[in-house]
Amino acid sequence: MNWQDIVVGLLEFAVVLALAAATVRSSLWALDTATPQLDEPEEIRKGNLAVALTYAASLLASSLVVRRVIEPSVFAAKALIATHGWAGVAQALVWLLGQAVLALLLGTLGLLAASRLVHRGWRNIDVQAELAAGNVAVAVVVGAVTVALGLFLADGAAALADGFAPAVPFARARSM
Repeated sequence: MNWQDIVVGLLEFAVVLALAAATVRSSLWALDTATPQLDEPEEIRKGNLAVALTYAASLLASSLVVRRVIEPSVFAAKALIATHGWAGVAQALVWLLGQAVLALLLGTLGLLAASRLVHRGWRNIDVQAELAAGNVAVAVVVGAVTVALGLFLADGAAALADGFAPAVPFARARSM
């Protein structure tokens, strides 16, 4: 049993748990902001499947962006800890938290802009009115476009986040 691995695993779990909660909150905020005429929680309480589908798509898209940005950061943090021991834990935690904030900002703001474009980009269709009316066909298309945008935004956000990545010295391999 390696106590350092256990502590690092617990820290990683805590950061990821907090990041998951923040991702849910921020993605729902972005959708609420992009659709000011809809009261999404109320529509979902009434059983409006169309609004629920767009909420789910927004959550998936945000999660794709955040996960894509944070995954290499977790690897870099683990490498930092492996090369610096206990002294690297605090540095790695600060690094992970910084990357988590960056991931949330990029994911939330990117999807907010994309959602606004989707809702305003359809001619002759008032997306918010159709969703409020429970039009599942519109919701499926909006949801698919939102997830697709999340996939593309994830790569762009990850490329940007890589620019902030610290150079992590890897332990030299010993030859026998």
